[in-house]
Amino acid sequence: MPVLQSLDGPIVWVVDTRNTPGSCEEWDAWLTERERNRAASFKFERLASFYRAVHAGVRLHVAALAGVQPNQVAIDQLPCPRCGSVRHGPPSLVVEGTRLHFSLSKAQPYCAFAIAPFPVGVDVERGDASSIAGELASDAFTARELDAIRAHGPHEALRLWVRKEALVKARGIGFADAPSKICAIDDVHACEDGTWHVRDIVQGEALQVALCVPLERAEAPVCVKAP
Repeated sequence: MPVLQSLDGPIVWVVDTRNTPGSCEEWDAWLTERERNRAASFKFERLASFYRAVHAGVRLHVAALAGVQPNQVAIDQLPCPRCGSVRHGPPSLVVEGTRLHFSLSKAQPYCAFAIAPFPVGVDVERGDASSIAGELASDAFTARELDAIRAHGPHEALRLWVRKEALVKARGIGFADAPSKICAIDDVHACEDGTWHVRDIVQGEALQVALCVPLERAEAPVCVKAP
C-alpha cells in the first residue's frame, strides 16, 4: 500500500489479455455484480471472456503492485465533471481506502490502463486499425488534422484518434464535444475545464498508446509497463 499512497505520477500498463492467468470462474470471484452482469450480457463468449480478462487483469496487476489480494481492488466511478451523475462519470480505483484516478482502454486482445493521484486518460488501438481510423476522417478530424493525415497516411489518423480518446477520458466527459472540434496534433490543449497535456507513450506497428494528464502534472514521472 505505501507504493500507492506515495504515488506521484501515472503508472500505465499495456497488457496482452491472452496472458492473464486463471479462468473465467476465478476472475468472476473478483468482479462486482455489475461487472459479472455486463460479462454475461455479451452475445459471444469470446467477448465475455475478453471483458473478464481485462477487468481481472487490472486487479491482478494493481494488487501485485500494492501487495494486496485481487479482490481488494475495487473499480467504481466518480461523479461526472459536468452534471454530477455517477452513472457516466470517470472511473476510479480504490485499494484499502486509497482512491486513485483510473483510465481503461481496450483493443482486443490488448488493453491499457493507468492509475494516478490526479485525473488521467489512456487509450490504446491496434496498428491494424489504421484503415478504420482513416475512414473516420470526414467527420472525426479537424481541417488541420486532415492535412496531417494526407501528408503522413492512415497511421497518422490512428495516432491522432488515440490522442483524442486519451484527452476526453482524462477530462471525464467522453465525446460530449464532437471529435472534429478537438485537434490532437499539439500536446497542450486548453479546454473549459482546464489545460491538458497529451503524449504518445507507445508507437509501433502493433500498438498505439497515448496518455493525457493535467498540464500542471505534465512533468510528473510516468512508469510504463508494456510487454
